[in-house]
Amino acid sequence: MAIHSRLGTSSLAAFVGGRGPHEHEEDQSPATSLEILPDVLAMKRGESVRAQVIARFADGTSRDVSHEAEARFTSGDTSVLSVTETGLVIAGGLGVTTLRVEYRGLKAQVVSAVLANY
Repeated sequence: MAIHSRLGTSSLAAFVGGRGPHEHEEDQSPATSLEILPDVLAMKRGESVRAQVIARFADGTSRDVSHEAEARFTSGDTSVLSVTETGLVIAGGLGVTTLRVEYRGLKAQVVSAVLANY
């Protein structure tokens, strides 16, 4: 796992399986796994980053589902990290917690740390 040391407010590079977040056909294939990018968050207070959720499907395809209504983001400790409905992660107080996402019954999480300096 790599720690991303400069997250800032820019969006992360997308891995969308060749499609944009809103350019997919209605998929009939069930989701089989989820991945949250980045896979570890290390942030300073006040920084923000947009998390991405990559869903992999039984038919072998994958796509970014971060902006779909079915993707639900939560923080393990909102005093350390808050997250919006669209996956914008905002660092709060110092500490370590988890960023969680649920999509179509599947769940994933990543370790998230808010540090004074790194």
